[in-house]
Amino acid sequence: MKLTEKQQLTLDFIASYWGNNGISPSIADIRNGIGLGANSNNTIIFRLNSLEGYGLILRNKKIARSIRLTDLGKSHISQVKKTEIDNTSTNLKQYAEVIFSNVNNFRKDVL
Repeated sequence: MKLTEKQQLTLDFIASYWGNNGISPSIADIRNGIGLGANSNNTIIFRLNSLEGYGLILRNKKIARSIRLTDLGKSHISQVKKTEIDNTSTNLKQYAEVIFSNVNNFRKDVL
């Protein structure tokens, strides 16, 4: 499956946020983190629905900060070696640094 640039940016941000903070981002965190305006919650929700439909994330819409990457989602993160990632904080931090760097480079190229 081929994601749009915006879907990829959103997926990468979710992975980066998880790695840096140890919790799922909120819709507001995603909106602010990828540089959307203050009234863009519907845009983020649309992207999350798309990513969930592709099986890349799981979430409970009734619980805040419930976004989780699936194994398939982890395999679609930009420019990251396809290695097995466990849930230890050390591996997540290293993983997030790579993702955060890629997201920043992407944003510089786009903006």
